Amino acid sequence: MSEDASSNMPRKRRKTSKHDEKDRMSNLPLCIMDQILSHLSTKDALRTCILSKSWLCLWKSFTTLHLDDRELRRRRSNKKIMNKARKKKIHKVFQDFVSTILAGLTNSTIQSFSLNLADKYNSCLVNDWILSVLDRRTRNLVVHHPEKLAFLHTRSIFSCDSLVQLVLDIDCTVRFPSSVHLPNLEALELSRLEFTNPSSALNASAILMFPDRLDIDACRILIQFKLVKYLKLGRLEVSNYDGLPEQALANLPVFNKLEHLQLGFVYCNLLMHFLRKTPNLTILETQGILKFDKELLDSAIVPVCFKTSLKVILIQEGFQFS
Repeated sequence: MSEDASSNMPRKRRKTSKHDEKDRMSNLPLCIMDQILSHLSTKDALRTCILSKSWLCLWKSFTTLHLDDRELRRRRSNKKIMNKARKKKIHKVFQDFVSTILAGLTNSTIQSFSLNLADKYNSCLVNDWILSVLDRRTRNLVVHHPEKLAFLHTRSIFSCDSLVQLVLDIDCTVRFPSSVHLPNLEALELSRLEFTNPSSALNASAILMFPDRLDIDACRILIQFKLVKYLKLGRLEVSNYDGLPEQALANLPVFNKLEHLQLGFVYCNLLMHFLRKTPNLTILETQGILKFDKELLDSAIVPVCFKTSLKVILIQEGFQFS
């Protein structure tokens, strides 16, 4: 073989190799890509479009969205103090970004939607974003908005039968919906929300708060959450337990799926009533037990979960004996 011919071989091989080169990432199934991108913020996930031509419209089929205005603020500020005009510009950029993403989605379902808003946004706009996600039958809805919100469409939120997880950390006073339908809910956290009804009997300012009197209406609300696996209740410092109507206690639902119950201060008698309704409870947390009566631990009335499933009991501030 001549010297010229041999010198051309590597060049030919390089040409063939380049011709046969494949875009392996483009061949990944969409379900795998969606799983990979779900671990990124939506802004970072969008940047993947430059890696492959076939991904230019991939963002339109995202089923997991993580949107956080603090991320944009950190990147744009570059650790420098921003003036009011620049903050306003960043606010507008994020606002348009979220609206564009939600308007451009082509998929009919969203698995998870997380919205973290450190800044104050227009109430109508925030509600439009939430409703847009609910229309796509999301399973996990997490919204943090510490700034005051004028109103919130609780009726749509509390009637979304696709929700498995609902986390609302929103500074807003709302009317509790007349009916709640969350058949698939497994985890519920409500913070900062203050619920009111005409008689102001229901007031929520923590995870899930109830009136000082555990009345029949409160028990009816609990019925809507009887299939949850985790439930955190606050404000159960019932000051007049002995005066509670038997009908109210009779209306307490059985929480067959409840595994983790977290309470504030609670009277011992009331706690025992709750525990008799939680046959599969594994973890019980309470800030403290008031008017503890040892006679309630008689084996004939000990809740089933004490004998079968309960593994962890955490009492932060101990007992107050009667």
